Amino acid sequence: MTTNEFSSSVFTPEALNKNKFASARSGEKRKWVGHLRNTLRAAAFLLLSATAVCPPAHAATWKGYTYINTTQQPAWKAIDELSHKIEEISGGKITIKNSLGGSLPIRVNEITQAVGDGILQFADDMSYVGNIPMSGVIRLPFLINSEKEYNIARKIWVRYMSQELAAHGVVLLAEYHYPPQVFFATKPLKDLQGVKGLKIRVSSAEQGEFIKKIGGVPITLSVPEVAPALQTGVVDGVLTASIGGGTIWKDVLKSRFGLGVNWTNSIFIVNKGTWDALPSDTQSKILHAARSVAGNVETEMMANEKAATEKLHAEGMTLSEPTPEQTASSTSVMRDYWQAWAKSKGPTAEKALSEILAALKK
Repeated sequence: MTTNEFSSSVFTPEALNKNKFASARSGEKRKWVGHLRNTLRAAAFLLLSATAVCPPAHAATWKGYTYINTTQQPAWKAIDELSHKIEEISGGKITIKNSLGGSLPIRVNEITQAVGDGILQFADDMSYVGNIPMSGVIRLPFLINSEKEYNIARKIWVRYMSQELAAHGVVLLAEYHYPPQVFFATKPLKDLQGVKGLKIRVSSAEQGEFIKKIGGVPITLSVPEVAPALQTGVVDGVLTASIGGGTIWKDVLKSRFGLGVNWTNSIFIVNKGTWDALPSDTQSKILHAARSVAGNVETEMMANEKAATEKLHAEGMTLSEPTPEQTASSTSVMRDYWQAWAKSKGPTAEKALSEILAALKK
């Protein structure tokens, strides 16, 4: 269309009348759009008001994490069970998304700090020792020689540990222990004398001290390195439990000497800011649930340890148990080390050790 054609078509009387009617219709449309916009604004305001008064069922999502890297372990089942209990206690206001160890860019020895920093809200933490120096007191070799003694020491340890964790922005919900660490070897081993000269894989410096004191050679290896080391003779044995390495490496292990060197434990923890935001009655219920779950997983693992040991024996592994004298002599050998260890960890560790020793009458 040319300019003249455009001009003549627009400014004719007919065109002007059309534009007038179009303008009227446009005005009515603007009024209708404005009315719709106001209606939508009112609806949005009412919706926001309703959600402010009645929060959605899943108002908070907690990111959970564990050192366990498989769903087949009792410890995974425990954190999963506790998560569901917390969700139920909160009336659906909390949802917990748990991740297996290694699935997040957080190493297991960083879990404590990650919870304190709020990167995680909830976790099962087994590698807390590097963050809390005094915490390793409950794992000292031969400080605790029975489950009865463990239960006595635990009460003291939990009190100190709760205070130490609080300083890191973490709340301790509950603690549970694994079966004691005992000897497994690729050759016959039935008493302490047999450890002399053997190369034993250890999982802590404290275990290594005991091995050295009884004439053995402590070796530190990562879990993937253990099997080939046992097969090639780089190590002659390991300190572990039947439900752990005893079963994993059973094809190369020939004997089990059931001298309990030390106990290992793990803790359910929550970020302190997240915890403080909960109502007190919710906190009480969660604490009760956590302690119940911790007690149950402990019982399950101790029963599993007995069954696994019996199975290993049935499959041909030689079993030997320590005499009371062997346990007593091992305890005596480590007594001075406990004090030196505590002194190196600071006043809090010294106080905790002193209280535990007094409670155990040692």
